[in-house]
Amino acid sequence: MRGRLLIVVVLVASLAASPRSTDRPHYITVSFHDVVDRAADGDENAVTTDNLISFFEWLRSSGWTAITLDDIERARSGARPLPDRAVLITFDDGYKSLYTRVYPLLLAYRISVVAALVGSWMGEASRDTARRGDDLIPGSDRLISWNEAREMAKSGLVEFASHTYDMHRSHPANPQKGELPAAATRAYDTARGYESDASYRQRIRADVDRSRAQLKQQLGIAPRAMVWPFGRFTTAAREEALAADYRFLLTLDPEPGFLEDLPIVPRVLAVGNPHLPSILTRAFTGQPTALRMVRLNPRMLGGADGAGFENALGAAIERLRTMGATTVVVDAADRGEDGRLTAVWFPNRILPVRSDVLSRIVWQLRTRAGVTVVVSLPVSAARAAARNDDEVLRLFEDLGYSAPADALLLEGTPALASITLDRSDSASRWEVRRRRNSLNLSALPPADGLSLRAFLEFERVHPGNRLVLVTPTVGEAPSAIADLTLVEAPAATKPFREVVHRLAAAGWLTPERRYTSGVWIRGDMPPSAATLATNVRVFQRSGGVAFGWEQDDPLADEPKAALAAPAVSAAAFPLLRKP
Repeated sequence: MRGRLLIVVVLVASLAASPRSTDRPHYITVSFHDVVDRAADGDENAVTTDNLISFFEWLRSSGWTAITLDDIERARSGARPLPDRAVLITFDDGYKSLYTRVYPLLLAYRISVVAALVGSWMGEASRDTARRGDDLIPGSDRLISWNEAREMAKSGLVEFASHTYDMHRSHPANPQKGELPAAATRAYDTARGYESDASYRQRIRADVDRSRAQLKQQLGIAPRAMVWPFGRFTTAAREEALAADYRFLLTLDPEPGFLEDLPIVPRVLAVGNPHLPSILTRAFTGQPTALRMVRLNPRMLGGADGAGFENALGAAIERLRTMGATTVVVDAADRGEDGRLTAVWFPNRILPVRSDVLSRIVWQLRTRAGVTVVVSLPVSAARAAARNDDEVLRLFEDLGYSAPADALLLEGTPALASITLDRSDSASRWEVRRRRNSLNLSALPPADGLSLRAFLEFERVHPGNRLVLVTPTVGEAPSAIADLTLVEAPAATKPFREVVHRLAAAGWLTPERRYTSGVWIRGDMPPSAATLATNVRVFQRSGGVAFGWEQDDPLADEPKAALAAPAVSAAAFPLLRKP
């Protein structure tokens, strides 16, 4: 495999929706948090008062209608359709500004919103601070009171939702005591090990029941909407919330909401006090940018827990930031020189565990390096190591519970890669997901069918995870059921140019599809910084925006990050900014 390339696709951009995707009834949901008079007074999730006023003015002048959950329910039942430009506005966490700044504006503009409260943060007048994830926020002077909540609820303009009772925080979720979102991960205890599925479900159900009872007692009506902390949840959590009679489950997926996808309500998060009208179009267009993607093998970090591993992981993260990477593929399995799968890097019921470090690696990459994380577990190798197909599926289910990643990479699936559409069909992630979920698995070759079933088991744990496919040939188009398609190609400049030409001729690099293709140097040795720079320029001149590579040696700094970064980096200028 020396000197070979993979074509990769952008993971994070939702492409411009075709008319086919927008003709169906839909709405956009926006997630706000604190509202401050000066940008310097708030964190990255705050918006300024003048910005919010301008947004409300723009909604009125541009024909947008602020809708309620009642409007969505009526549209779902067929009683009354949604307006053409429908927006659901939400405020999370119950900041004091909801009462002092937002509520007066709601009264003036007659706009309705949904506000989510964390039960354990409420009603404690003597409390100095409340915990939000890993951060401490002021309590009594920054959060609304129950009396203020009752006044707003009585107006009919504010519907209160649950933000859980006490799960807007993180908890230890691996042997390294790494803190992960409490609602979306099983807890880890040094003495007892990992939380069981039954215990996890019991914890979720107890929390959502307590939140529901508290809101009903304080406001006179039980909430019908659950706003998941950090936008993350599992299928098990979803099932427990629905069983507790929540009818809307709000996430932080930046895409439009469709009636047929209820109870899931995706939301666009207002970050960095943005130009607010643009976040409505962002749900359809995304914010496509250059993709820089590398592969990381835990073995390169020493593969074991302890100070040496932590130091190696920290060095790898700093190097990724220097290089300007946006996406990292992490190997979930350890393979021998013969290619056989000998062990994995996560706890499971099927195969030996080399070292339980995958969860730690994935979350550190997400939070410290700020990258999208894809995990890779070869289905064919897993099938050879397991006793039957059912064990393979259980292995991928365990991977889903252990790796809070964004996507799964699959190789050796020619039938899946060959499922293509004509150029008029939508490449938006929600349409890809819809096509994938409706695929007849029995019509696929056994190996491809098992691969897709393995992905569905992985995705079932954390709904919304994406699929990356690898194919050795440039077909008519990227796979119609994959969010990401990878195509192998030689690394030498002249053959590489020929592959890029074939991609362009096949329509892979058109504006509608170029965010689903890119280049990735793959070989037995790390590529040079000069090779990376040359190939990325070749690809960019042809319209490509995504570029990646392997092998990559983070500890030896090969390829040299500082030398490659000026041409390769997808980070905003400056190339490296210390957190």
